[in-house]
Amino acid sequence: MNIILMTIILTLLGAGLVTLLVWLSVVSCKSIKLQKEQKIQISNLDVYISDNISDIYKYIDDKFKDLNMEQNERNRELDNYKDEVSNQYCKNMDTIQALSKNVDSRLDKLHSAINSINVQIADNKSDNK
Repeated sequence: MNIILMTIILTLLGAGLVTLLVWLSVVSCKSIKLQKEQKIQISNLDVYISDNISDIYKYIDDKFKDLNMEQNERNRELDNYKDEVSNQYCKNMDTIQALSKNVDSRLDKLHSAINSINVQIADNKSDNK
């Protein structure tokens, strides 16, 4: 009886060991297959990300170039406006100087006229006395 019981127990242990080894081999095969699939997916994601990054950098570079062109255009407009204002200022200053000379000459004429009138008044007073 002991031998029969021992044989049954050893048979069950052997079957359990074989089952365990088969299960481990199946799990390891699935694990290796899953690992290969994950590597492929990761490499595909790397390619996708690198493609998208290059597209994003290209988009950013294009926008930066557009902004630089816009800035240069605005700078040219401001330079033109500055030149116009500067020219108008110079014209206005020339006009002001010309008007100032005219006013000065008229003031000189007025002062000389007033002085001549004062001299005539003084002569008339001295003649009346």
